[in-house]
Amino acid sequence: MRVTTATEAAARDRAAIAAGVPSYALMTAAGEGAARILLETYAHRLAHGVVLYAGTGNNGGDAWVVAESLAAAGCPVEVRALGEPNAEVAREAAARARVALATAVPPSGIPAVVVDGLLGLGVAGPPRADW
Repeated sequence: MRVTTATEAAARDRAAIAAGVPSYALMTAAGEGAARILLETYAHRLAHGVVLYAGTGNNGGDAWVVAESLAAAGCPVEVRALGEPNAEVAREAAARARVALATAVPPSGIPAVVVDGLLGLGVAGPPRADW
C-alpha cells in the first residue's frame, strides 16, 4: 500500500478533479472503501456499532459516506457531527446518509470502533475548542 502525505493526497485529488472526476465520486470511493475495510477487517468489533465524528468539511463528508455504507450493511451506526457540512459534496453525502441512518440500528453499549472524520487535508493551525 502506498501512503501519501497530506500534500500529495491533496495534489492527487486536484489532479483527478481536473481530469474530470467529480468530487462526489472521490468522496464516495473513499468512504465506501473505508467502510469495506472496517467490515472486512474489524467485523468482530462491529457488534456494538460504530460512532463516526463528522466535521463540517469534506473529511466530514467522507465520514457520512462511511456511515451510509455501514448502515446499508446492517451495522449499528451513529454520526456525531460538529455542525452542518459547509461544502456542497459533503452536504450531499450527509443528506444521503441521513436517509440510511433513519432506519439504522443505533449502537448499543460502548462501540469498539470510532471513525475520525473531523480533520482532513485542509486542516491548518491548532485544534479549535469544538474539535
